[in-house]
Amino acid sequence: MTRKNYDQMILERVEKSFDLIIPISAVIAVFSSYIVSKSDQRSNFVYYDLIICLFLIGVYLLRRKIKIHTKIIIVALVTTILGTASLIQSGFSGTGVILIALSNLVIVSFLSKKMGYYYTGISILVFSLPPILLKANIIGYEGTIAYLLNNPSEWFLHIVAYLLFGLVMVVSINAIKDYLLENINEGKIHSDQLTQLAYYDSLTGIINKHRFVADMNKNKVEQGWVVLLSIRGLNLINSIYGSDVGDNVIKHVAKQLALSSKEGELVAKSGGNEFIWYSRSYDSDVMMNRLLILLENIHASAETIDMPAKFNLNIGFAGIDEPYENIARIIQKSSIALEQSKSSKGASITRYDLELENEFRTEEELRRFLLKGIENNEFYISYQEKRDCVEERVVGLEALARWQSPELGTVSPSSFIPVIEKASLSQTFGNMIIRKVLDEYSILESKYGVGIMISINISPVHLSSDEFSSFIIKETLSRNINPESIILEITEDSLIEDFEGISETLFTLRKVGYRISLDDFGTGYSSLSYLSRLGFDELKIDRSFVQMIGKDDRTINLVRAIINLKDTYGIDIVAEGVETVDQSEVLKMLGCNVHQGFLFSKPKPIELPLKS
Repeated sequence: MTRKNYDQMILERVEKSFDLIIPISAVIAVFSSYIVSKSDQRSNFVYYDLIICLFLIGVYLLRRKIKIHTKIIIVALVTTILGTASLIQSGFSGTGVILIALSNLVIVSFLSKKMGYYYTGISILVFSLPPILLKANIIGYEGTIAYLLNNPSEWFLHIVAYLLFGLVMVVSINAIKDYLLENINEGKIHSDQLTQLAYYDSLTGIINKHRFVADMNKNKVEQGWVVLLSIRGLNLINSIYGSDVGDNVIKHVAKQLALSSKEGELVAKSGGNEFIWYSRSYDSDVMMNRLLILLENIHASAETIDMPAKFNLNIGFAGIDEPYENIARIIQKSSIALEQSKSSKGASITRYDLELENEFRTEEELRRFLLKGIENNEFYISYQEKRDCVEERVVGLEALARWQSPELGTVSPSSFIPVIEKASLSQTFGNMIIRKVLDEYSILESKYGVGIMISINISPVHLSSDEFSSFIIKETLSRNINPESIILEITEDSLIEDFEGISETLFTLRKVGYRISLDDFGTGYSSLSYLSRLGFDELKIDRSFVQMIGKDDRTINLVRAIINLKDTYGIDIVAEGVETVDQSEVLKMLGCNVHQGFLFSKPKPIELPLKS
């Protein structure tokens, strides 16, 4: 704020109070006129006061048409004229000094510094007028202090004193005003900084969720869509390529969102890797088309941020069904759609509908049964063989969790595993499954031979927990099981969650003797950099590639490239989901001999014969 703006702000703040002072001053002038008229020595001040009263009433009646700056000057001028008349008639023994000093104070307090100096100079000239008139024998004073009033030297002393008073007043008041202005500017800077921190994202510069909600409620939107976008695998991008690349990805998405937005639409950052967008599109097909174009633009211009690999986004959006619908409720709907989108691999766009919300309510009910199932030990383990098709022997088993609920019957893992993850039960459930597998390991050894390899699936959340390493080591050694017989299967999602933390955990486990397998290889980022950094013992070719063998030559080339990694990195390769002889033969021809699938064995519990 400039000094000029500050002075104007002060004037605007005092205008109402000043307008009230004007009629009060008019009343005082009338009262003064009456007092003077009743005194023994009547003077022209009776008429002066009445004229001033009428003048002030006129100013008050026209107050809305006169600027505050002008009103102050008018009142100060009138007061100065009256003070000058008092000085000439009564000298410094009358009210003239007070009236002029009061006018000077008003000018200095409410107008600019320059005006304060000007008026102080005018006041000195007014004080110089009586001694000049005395010297010219135009006026003379009578009374008890006439010897002082008629003495020019005495007037000179009063002029010097008033000059000092005026200068001190101008300097002091302006110093206070400058100090206040400095504090106001500092306060505004701090306020702007707090506003920036409270309502804006520091990385992208766009508004955050709090400001988004406030603006949406303020604008009272009647229709449109609220879109939530999440950058998939941002943690993995940061770990592999560095946080600068991750930041560039975030800024790139924010920029493309801003470019895609039209007038009246809002874009905000709602979390570490999430954005929220209000779109005014009226039709769902139009909205879907805009989102598809947005994804295309984001990927098409990704090379500008030096991104070595393609990244994906998950999107959920919900429509504003009623005018002024609660924005928190709309965001909740969009969140439901986004969670559904996140459950799919790769980029996905999901629109909210009531059926989708009902599915979430069903998941909540399933969660309650799940908690009961864990408590009542309703889960058991089925095992599926991994077979070396050249040597024609079983080289390992994969442990798979199964659930037989008294209320729900047989519940598919594809139904209960996502619920476990969403309900934050991964660690509890994972610990239970590990104990069950280790408890049954001696039976498996008696059937398949000492040292048979057992693969256990470990969820990302479970693997990243602080207690995981110590828990599995303790449980394994307490049963006298060699850790080298245990393979821990993880997915690329584990690396996406916390690459650095997971890499430390895997290093600890491999040092003890556990083998590490990367499941569903080829469906995520599949960066060779983390293959070399983490030193996996086994890669499992995802079943989606195996199913395409014989249908797509490009898939065969990709599978061949994955199999060739065994020589480059010394990694065992396992193909899962093998269901036909042709698939098995092609895999053997490409160099992959260990197969897992329904062609050789269906998952079965330990109580039943494991061989089909």
